[in-house]
Amino acid sequence: MFDLIGDRSKILDTAREKANAGDLRLALHVVDLALGGDPDDHEALALKESLLRRLGSESDNLFYVNFYLHEADVIKQRLASPSIVGK
Repeated sequence: MFDLIGDRSKILDTAREKANAGDLRLALHVVDLALGGDPDDHEALALKESLLRRLGSESDNLFYVNFYLHEADVIKQRLASPSIVGK
């Protein structure tokens, strides 16, 4: 996959650019592409958590607020897990 779309850092840079431009859902999708190569990528998971929290705080739909914030909490717990700390 990375051969087709670029290296991991380029993918995460693109996700940040999309987020800074206000396209949070597309940024989240791009981060998922990076996580496809390494599901325990600490930097990508931290970015995904941040994007989910932003989406949750900006949504007017209570279902989506709860979904985004719950998923962010799940990722926060994964990031605290000794198995991926420092990756």
